[in-house]
Amino acid sequence: MSPRPLILALSIHQDSHFGHVSGQLLSRKETGELINWTDQFSEDRRSDALPLLEDLRVTCQWSPKSLTPYAFDCSFHPYTVDLPMARRMVKTLTTIERRIKSARYGLDVTFADYLKAVAKALGVDSICWIENSEQAPRRTGEFILTEQPLDTLAEVIDTQVKAAQARW
Repeated sequence: MSPRPLILALSIHQDSHFGHVSGQLLSRKETGELINWTDQFSEDRRSDALPLLEDLRVTCQWSPKSLTPYAFDCSFHPYTVDLPMARRMVKTLTTIERRIKSARYGLDVTFADYLKAVAKALGVDSICWIENSEQAPRRTGEFILTEQPLDTLAEVIDTQVKAAQARW
């Protein structure tokens, strides 16, 4: 779906009631620097030909009582939306939904399964985990992210969720 390699950056947030895992899209400049997807293709923002990937988030939540994430969601979290952008959002989400349905999951779908299906639908090449995301700067070029292959997703999520729950 994208002209550059995509990286799915995962972060974890928790408060006294719930924990959340959130994924956002990054890309890599020719220099090797990881950047927010929103930092690229500004000249193409109005193009209906490209899928809209900026501000796209994949999320779930869990409670302190359960290690099992639930409430999976793939949606946009923009600040403002005009009609052309809304049309691109619909086109992007429809494409993701169609590609996920073709994966034919059973009843025991984990968040890792869901996230992997979304990542494959978007053409994501790898994942990374943002450590201490609450303190991390908004621009990804200002902190270190370690990339991992997409097939390590389940292990990465399970490890991070268990570590977060241990801190509760």
